[in-house]
Amino acid sequence: MSDSYSRDSADNRALALASSIAIVSPISTATLQQAFANGVNNANIALTWDDGHGYGTKKNYKALSDAIKSHDGQVGLIVTTGGNIAYRAAVDARLKATPFVSLVGEVPSRRLDNSYGGVALQSWLANDARISFMIGKGFHASEIGLFCNRRSAMHGDETALWHGSEYYCTGGGGNNDPTAFTNEFKSIDDSVTALVISADPFFQDNKVTLINAANTWLGNKAGRSVCYPLADYAGVPGTTPVPAGASAFWFGPKLSDAYTLLGQVAVRALQAAASVSFWFTTDASGAL
Repeated sequence: MSDSYSRDSADNRALALASSIAIVSPISTATLQQAFANGVNNANIALTWDDGHGYGTKKNYKALSDAIKSHDGQVGLIVTTGGNIAYRAAVDARLKATPFVSLVGEVPSRRLDNSYGGVALQSWLANDARISFMIGKGFHASEIGLFCNRRSAMHGDETALWHGSEYYCTGGGGNNDPTAFTNEFKSIDDSVTALVISADPFFQDNKVTLINAANTWLGNKAGRSVCYPLADYAGVPGTTPVPAGASAFWFGPKLSDAYTLLGQVAVRALQAAASVSFWFTTDASGAL
């Protein structure tokens, strides 16, 4: 093999790496992939999707971290989605050759040199604004509860900063299980008439079951209301309608917009081979 051929092969591999991104997530991204591609806006950049690794168990976490590590040195940039748990998995993967960017609930306090930024949804930091939004709908702060996931990576931060009434958790005593939602809603005290739903990615990934369970809770007593954390909870196929005498709203960003923004961040990081820091989504609100 000639030196010239070796150099050409090395150059071609370097060019391929510089034009490739792997997106790894614990949750399904099928409905959001086009939004990310729109943000990248470059048909010459190859996108590899590696998602659905699961959420909530040590086995899931290891599978996620191993999946991230498998792309190290194989692409020019790794992108993690699915919240701060995916960011942590990238940290634990100890990447040696490939930097990464992340879609997270909040900017991580621990940043590595190979963390090139990403997009922050400000998931739990927006809960005070959600409480204010529900107060504007006629509820008192003491009537507003939080429905959250104790197995979520954001659970500690979210509950520490919760300023409403009580909070009620799913995921207790075992793995995340969407079939437990209905019973978890039954545990909510009657004094809570409005619920803010956590922006936990597991909830988003199982939102049909979650919305239907929430609608059952809404229908059990007149005047109840729910506030979901993303625009993506509106108009979800397969969900039951909001019961008469109840109300449901959303307050937060739209995930497709976040993925488009993430695509823009990713292509800038890939082309600059340097950190572009974290960008932030914009919150809006509406009725289901």
